[in-house]
Amino acid sequence: MRFLLDALLLSVTSCASTKVESTWSNPAFPARKIQSFAVFASTGYPTGRIEFEQKLTDALRKRGLDAIPGYQFVAYDEYPGRDEILRRVQA
Repeated sequence: MRFLLDALLLSVTSCASTKVESTWSNPAFPARKIQSFAVFASTGYPTGRIEFEQKLTDALRKRGLDAIPGYQFVAYDEYPGRDEILRRVQA
């Protein structure tokens, strides 16, 4: 199964507030309808990351979008770089 990733990198500083630190997109990628989202968050603690990814995934699914939480690609205690995450998502 192949997932389309138009990268989403979020930083969550606490449960009360969210701040987007950076986003990335490939300008060479041709425009087309996104079929699936992979939701990734970066927090100071893994449980917060997993909780945020699940809540955002649930919200996207309620709106009819196919979303997959990042923890299905990155284990609880892993900290891979962007290239490794992209490799896993595209596998």
